[in-house]
Amino acid sequence: MDQNLLRQRENLCTQENPPKCTAECPVHVDVRGMITALKKNDYAGAYKLYSRSVPFPSIISYVCEEPCQSKCLRNQLDAPVLIRELEKHIVREGRKSQGKVLIPPSKKQKVAVIGAGLSGLTLAKTLKLKGYEVSIFEKSSSLGGKLNGLSEETLPKEILELELGFFKGLNIEIKLSHGIGKNEATPWNEVKNQF
Repeated sequence: MDQNLLRQRENLCTQENPPKCTAECPVHVDVRGMITALKKNDYAGAYKLYSRSVPFPSIISYVCEEPCQSKCLRNQLDAPVLIRELEKHIVREGRKSQGKVLIPPSKKQKVAVIGAGLSGLTLAKTLKLKGYEVSIFEKSSSLGGKLNGLSEETLPKEILELELGFFKGLNIEIKLSHGIGKNEATPWNEVKNQF
Protein backbone atom coordinates (compact mmCIF):
# COMPACT_ATOMS: atom_id res chain seq x y z
CA MET A 1 0.00 0.00 0.00
CA ASP A 2 1.17 3.51 -0.78
CA GLN A 3 2.74 4.97 2.41
CA ASN A 4 1.18 8.41 1.87
CA LEU A 5 -2.30 6.88 1.55
CA LEU A 6 -1.64 4.78 4.64
CA ARG A 7 -0.64 7.89 6.66
CA GLN A 8 -3.74 9.76 5.46
CA ARG A 9 -5.96 6.91 6.62
CA GLU A 10 -4.15 6.67 9.96
CA ASN A 11 -4.61 10.38 10.55
CA LEU A 12 -8.35 10.05 10.13
CA CYS A 13 -8.80 7.85 13.18
CA THR A 14 -5.69 7.98 15.39
CA GLN A 15 -5.70 11.48 16.81
CA GLU A 16 -5.69 12.27 20.55
CA ASN A 17 -9.47 12.66 20.54
CA PRO A 18 -11.71 9.61 20.67
CA PRO A 19 -12.76 8.28 17.28
CA LYS A 20 -15.97 9.77 15.94
CA CYS A 21 -17.75 6.43 16.33
CA THR A 22 -16.99 6.39 20.06
CA ALA A 23 -17.94 10.04 20.46
CA GLU A 24 -21.28 9.42 18.70
CA CYS A 25 -22.09 6.32 20.79
CA PRO A 26 -24.47 7.13 23.68
CA VAL A 27 -22.38 4.97 26.05
CA HIS A 28 -19.01 5.71 24.39
CA VAL A 29 -18.00 2.15 23.56
CA ASP A 30 -14.22 1.97 23.13
CA VAL A 31 -14.25 0.68 19.56
CA ARG A 32 -10.54 1.33 19.02
CA GLY A 33 -9.65 -0.58 22.20
CA MET A 34 -11.86 -3.52 21.24
CA ILE A 35 -10.33 -3.72 17.76
CA THR A 36 -6.84 -3.56 19.27
CA ALA A 37 -7.73 -6.46 21.60
CA LEU A 38 -9.20 -8.45 18.71
CA LYS A 39 -6.00 -7.99 16.69
CA LYS A 40 -4.23 -9.78 19.57
CA ASN A 41 -6.95 -12.48 19.73
CA ASP A 42 -7.74 -11.18 23.21
CA TYR A 43 -11.48 -11.85 23.26
CA ALA A 44 -11.62 -11.64 27.04
CA GLY A 45 -10.07 -8.17 26.93
CA ALA A 46 -12.39 -7.02 24.15
CA TYR A 47 -15.40 -8.35 26.08
CA LYS A 48 -14.23 -6.62 29.23
CA LEU A 49 -13.95 -3.29 27.38
CA TYR A 50 -17.37 -3.73 25.80
CA SER A 51 -19.13 -4.80 29.00
CA ARG A 52 -17.58 -1.88 30.87
CA SER A 53 -19.71 0.48 28.76
CA VAL A 54 -22.72 -1.74 28.10
CA PRO A 55 -24.71 -3.28 30.99
CA PHE A 56 -26.25 -6.12 28.93
CA PRO A 57 -23.70 -6.91 26.19
CA SER A 58 -25.61 -9.76 24.53
CA ILE A 59 -28.82 -7.75 24.23
CA ILE A 60 -27.24 -4.47 23.17
CA SER A 61 -25.11 -6.14 20.50
CA TYR A 62 -28.39 -7.08 18.81
CA VAL A 63 -30.63 -4.04 19.41
CA CYS A 64 -28.17 -1.15 19.15
CA GLU A 65 -29.34 1.40 16.59
CA GLU A 66 -25.74 1.95 15.44
CA PRO A 67 -25.36 5.75 15.51
CA CYS A 68 -21.64 5.09 15.08
CA GLN A 69 -22.07 3.77 11.52
CA SER A 70 -22.87 7.16 10.01
CA LYS A 71 -19.90 8.79 11.80
CA CYS A 72 -17.33 6.15 10.92
CA LEU A 73 -14.56 7.86 8.96
CA ARG A 74 -14.15 4.77 6.81
CA ASN A 75 -17.30 5.98 5.02
CA GLN A 76 -14.98 8.44 3.29
CA LEU A 77 -12.79 5.59 2.04
CA ASP A 78 -15.05 2.66 1.27
CA ALA A 79 -17.46 1.33 3.93
CA PRO A 80 -17.84 1.75 7.70
CA VAL A 81 -16.59 -0.77 10.21
CA LEU A 82 -19.49 -3.05 11.10
CA ILE A 83 -19.20 -2.37 14.81
CA ARG A 84 -22.40 -4.15 15.86
CA GLU A 85 -21.21 -7.31 14.10
CA LEU A 86 -17.87 -6.97 15.92
CA GLU A 87 -19.75 -6.60 19.19
CA LYS A 88 -21.79 -9.77 18.54
CA HIS A 89 -18.58 -11.67 17.79
CA ILE A 90 -16.90 -10.30 20.91
CA VAL A 91 -19.87 -11.36 23.04
CA ARG A 92 -19.95 -14.87 21.53
CA GLU A 93 -16.23 -15.46 22.01
CA GLY A 94 -15.42 -13.30 25.03
CA ARG A 95 -18.34 -14.26 27.25
CA LYS A 96 -16.85 -17.76 27.56
CA SER A 97 -13.96 -16.31 29.57
CA GLN A 98 -16.11 -14.11 31.79
CA GLY A 99 -15.33 -14.58 35.45
CA LYS A 100 -17.73 -14.53 38.34
CA VAL A 101 -19.31 -11.16 39.09
CA LEU A 102 -18.17 -9.82 42.43
CA ILE A 103 -20.89 -8.11 44.44
CA PRO A 104 -19.63 -5.80 47.20
CA PRO A 105 -20.91 -6.07 50.76
CA SER A 106 -24.48 -4.86 51.13
CA LYS A 107 -25.19 -1.30 52.13
CA LYS A 108 -28.03 -0.42 54.45
CA GLN A 109 -29.94 1.49 51.79
CA LYS A 110 -32.70 -0.32 49.93
CA VAL A 111 -33.72 0.84 46.48
CA ALA A 112 -36.96 0.15 44.63
CA VAL A 113 -36.78 0.06 40.85
CA ILE A 114 -40.17 0.40 39.24
CA GLY A 115 -40.29 -1.26 35.85
CA ALA A 116 -38.20 -4.11 34.47
CA GLY A 117 -37.54 -2.83 30.97
CA LEU A 118 -33.98 -2.29 29.76
CA SER A 119 -33.63 1.01 31.67
CA GLY A 120 -34.96 -0.41 34.93
CA LEU A 121 -32.80 -3.53 34.65
CA THR A 122 -29.74 -1.39 33.92
CA LEU A 123 -30.40 0.72 36.99
CA ALA A 124 -31.00 -2.35 39.17
CA LYS A 125 -27.80 -4.04 37.99
CA THR A 126 -25.72 -0.88 38.42
CA LEU A 127 -27.01 -0.28 41.96
CA LYS A 128 -26.58 -3.94 42.96
CA LEU A 129 -22.97 -3.88 41.76
CA LYS A 130 -22.47 -0.85 44.03
CA GLY A 131 -23.75 -2.81 47.03
CA TYR A 132 -27.33 -1.57 47.36
CA GLU A 133 -30.20 -3.90 48.21
CA VAL A 134 -32.46 -3.73 45.16
CA SER A 135 -36.07 -4.75 44.60
CA ILE A 136 -37.69 -4.57 41.17
CA PHE A 137 -41.43 -4.05 40.86
CA GLU A 138 -42.80 -5.00 37.44
CA LYS A 139 -46.45 -4.71 36.51
CA SER A 140 -46.25 -7.37 33.79
CA SER A 141 -45.44 -11.04 34.27
CA SER A 142 -41.90 -10.96 32.84
CA LEU A 143 -38.61 -9.08 32.85
CA GLY A 144 -37.50 -7.18 29.77
CA GLY A 145 -40.35 -4.81 28.98
CA LYS A 146 -40.44 -3.95 25.25
CA LEU A 147 -37.57 -6.35 24.57
CA ASN A 148 -40.09 -9.20 24.82
CA GLY A 149 -42.01 -7.77 21.86
CA LEU A 150 -39.04 -7.68 19.48
CA SER A 151 -38.96 -10.14 16.60
CA GLU A 152 -36.73 -13.20 16.65
CA GLU A 153 -34.66 -11.63 13.84
CA THR A 154 -34.04 -8.48 15.86
CA LEU A 155 -33.35 -10.16 19.22
CA PRO A 156 -33.32 -13.96 19.44
CA LYS A 157 -35.24 -15.19 22.50
CA GLU A 158 -32.29 -17.35 23.57
CA ILE A 159 -30.09 -14.22 23.79
CA LEU A 160 -32.68 -12.41 25.91
CA GLU A 161 -33.11 -15.44 28.19
CA LEU A 162 -29.33 -15.85 28.55
CA GLU A 163 -28.84 -12.25 29.64
CA LEU A 164 -31.88 -12.19 31.93
CA GLY A 165 -30.77 -15.51 33.46
CA PHE A 166 -27.43 -13.95 34.35
CA PHE A 167 -29.27 -10.95 35.76
CA LYS A 168 -31.42 -13.13 38.02
CA GLY A 169 -28.20 -14.53 39.52
CA LEU A 170 -27.40 -11.12 41.05
CA ASN A 171 -29.66 -11.81 44.04
CA ILE A 172 -32.06 -8.98 43.30
CA GLU A 173 -35.60 -9.26 44.61
CA ILE A 174 -37.94 -9.39 41.62
CA LYS A 175 -41.67 -8.86 42.07
CA LEU A 176 -43.47 -9.65 38.82
CA SER A 177 -47.16 -8.87 38.22
CA HIS A 178 -46.73 -6.29 40.94
CA GLY A 179 -47.79 -2.77 40.05
CA ILE A 180 -47.14 0.28 42.21
CA GLY A 181 -49.64 3.04 42.93
CA LYS A 182 -53.30 3.60 43.53
CA ASN A 183 -55.40 0.48 42.88
CA GLU A 184 -52.25 -1.64 42.42
CA ALA A 185 -50.63 -4.46 44.45
CA THR A 186 -48.50 -2.02 46.45
CA PRO A 187 -49.50 1.58 47.25
CA TRP A 188 -46.96 4.29 46.42
CA ASN A 189 -46.65 5.43 50.07
CA GLU A 190 -45.68 1.93 51.15
CA VAL A 191 -42.82 1.90 48.63
CA LYS A 192 -41.69 5.38 49.70
CA ASN A 193 -41.59 4.28 53.35
CA GLN A 194 -39.71 1.01 52.74
CA PHE A 195 -37.16 2.16 50.17
